[in-house]
Amino acid sequence: MDFGQFFSWYRNREDVENERYRLCHENNQCKTPPTLDPQLTAVRTALQTLMPGFHRLRVRRRPRLQMVVTKGEEEFRIEELSDGEKCLLAMVADMARRMAMANPSLKNPLEAEAVFLIDEMELHLHPAWQRSIISRLLAVFPKSQFFVTTHSPQILGEVEDTDSIWIMAQGSLIIQPAPMGLPRTRYWARS
Repeated sequence: MDFGQFFSWYRNREDVENERYRLCHENNQCKTPPTLDPQLTAVRTALQTLMPGFHRLRVRRRPRLQMVVTKGEEEFRIEELSDGEKCLLAMVADMARRMAMANPSLKNPLEAEAVFLIDEMELHLHPAWQRSIISRLLAVFPKSQFFVTTHSPQILGEVEDTDSIWIMAQGSLIIQPAPMGLPRTRYWARS
């Protein structure tokens, strides 16, 4: 994902959302508060579900234009996050943004059906996050199917759906039962 493209999209939608609030409060004519932008709501919900403790993703306009997120009780600029946090945030934000754009009529676009392909999911992720990433993705996108490549036993070891694992060896797909002790699922594993 091009983070600059995401930032621009998010900032533009947030500007419109903020303008609705400003006009409502300035004119004091709103009987009910304006609704939140549904696409931004999808991104915010996805982030909070995938990354508990992270919330209030927003654009700060002063002292300079930058994207920030609250982690626990402290606000961080995106560039201050760890590589793993930045990768997860960018990945889930882009997935949620695309789901929201593709399904504007759904009340919760994160519940639409989709197929995601994620290569080398374990990159930059702490082993604890590797163990929970699949279940968290399924919680965010419950009707989606994921094809994931990984070298990480932590990712595969926590997968509950043990129907099949497709093992790739030297670029060839080998359809065989996974070795004893390795769960079987519809995710891709590289040897």
